[in-house]
Amino acid sequence: MIKMTSVEEFGLFRRRIIDENNIAYEKPTLVVCAGTGGQASGANDIIRVIKRYILQRSLQEKIALRITGCQGLCETNPFILVRPGGHLYPRLKMEDVPKVIEAALGGYIEDSLIFDDPQTRKKYPNLDDSPFIKKQTRTILQYNEHIDPIRIFSYLEYGGYAAAEKVLKNPDPGWIIDEVKKSGIRGRGGAGFPTGRKWEMAASIKKNGSQKYIICNA
Repeated sequence: MIKMTSVEEFGLFRRRIIDENNIAYEKPTLVVCAGTGGQASGANDIIRVIKRYILQRSLQEKIALRITGCQGLCETNPFILVRPGGHLYPRLKMEDVPKVIEAALGGYIEDSLIFDDPQTRKKYPNLDDSPFIKKQTRTILQYNEHIDPIRIFSYLEYGGYAAAEKVLKNPDPGWIIDEVKKSGIRGRGGAGFPTGRKWEMAASIKKNGSQKYIICNA
């Protein structure tokens, strides 16, 4: 357990994690979606086979496994995405997994399993070249294939808690609300009301001696 006693100490720790991170792929990485859709489609079985194959053959130093949340490719579940290379192997069966691992280790593509366009049947060795992906500019979910949601260091490597550090260093309510307003963040349902305006209105309401509440629909 790491215990920190100041914002400054936390800031130094956070930046050290970023400096030491493994964002650049030093070895082949098998990325598996374990979001709700992935698990419903059998991703947990795929993950078990990957782990067993790696352990039985002592491949821990040669290949990596990253388990993520939803990547927005639910119709291809359960899948393995190999990085680097962007090789997507969709709708896998458990017996397909060794072929994918050996292809990743050997630096080649397993053509019999690689992603193809459902309409044209054209194969796309690199997912980033597919019509579904190449026109997208992801913002909120741009790191979804890189972050393992149960590993906090994974989140820190991609800038996690940077905003929290800024707020703790400057805990002025007016400044915080202004930053949220400038960010342009809005609600994602209903009228898409600006979040900063909501906070500003809540802060301006007189309490009349009672507790104020902000209700978050999550």
